[in-house]
Amino acid sequence: MRWLVVAAALALVATSATLYIRVAVLTPVLAILWPLGDVPGAEATKVVYVESGQALSYATVPIMGRGQLITNTSGWYAHLAKGEGAPPAGAAAVLPAAEGSVGITLADGSALELWNYNGTHGAVVHADAAGARRAWAAQIIQTFGGVYVWHPAAPDAALRDFVALKAGGPVHLFIPSADYVKFDGSTYIMYYDYYDGASWTYKAGALTWSSAAFTELAANTPFAADGLERVQLPNGAPAYAYWPTLAYHYNPSATQPYTTYLRAESG
Repeated sequence: MRWLVVAAALALVATSATLYIRVAVLTPVLAILWPLGDVPGAEATKVVYVESGQALSYATVPIMGRGQLITNTSGWYAHLAKGEGAPPAGAAAVLPAAEGSVGITLADGSALELWNYNGTHGAVVHADAAGARRAWAAQIIQTFGGVYVWHPAAPDAALRDFVALKAGGPVHLFIPSADYVKFDGSTYIMYYDYYDGASWTYKAGALTWSSAAFTELAANTPFAADGLERVQLPNGAPAYAYWPTLAYHYNPSATQPYTTYLRAESG
């Protein structure tokens, strides 16, 4: 027998995103909700099937920036991965010219560059203190408040080449896709592609987090995640870095059908 076990939902930059409601209020910009893009559509349902009595495991990235998570059931776990290898996304009050960038220095001394490819897409390149570069390809979304948000996006060949060019050397590219994250029962795994300066290797490696790093979410109780970092551009204009919060749902033995949701709220 097979059981319907998981439902969730997506919003880009909004005050809240749940299975049932999407409120598209785009300012202030405090969070990027469901950046993984694994539940497409405003009110779509994510369905996962498992055999009765088998383990259910579902991993995602529900929020980047400042906000909270709420669920209706037990079994959800979350962890703010600020400064732990996965790059932040970013936003700025200005859009650089095509092929240009704006640079941000973060509190830990690392550097974040927001690159404009063609006005609608670009790249986010994060360089840590040791110089290691990690990146997202991105869709550039302008909010009603005039802030440009670099929202993680799956790259086509041209955008992948743009990431490689602007990284200026070897780079780890993180992909907002459900097949790039998983929870294996004890470890949360986030894969990345690697550019060695000449060619790409897909799923070349992964970042990992032990389940011990995660906090179990209590049903109907908000879990606060503050991965928002406010900074300034050299000209004084505001800019933001959005660090990811990771989440997974795990049931070691699903024997009854059930529906669970994880709601992400900005602010």
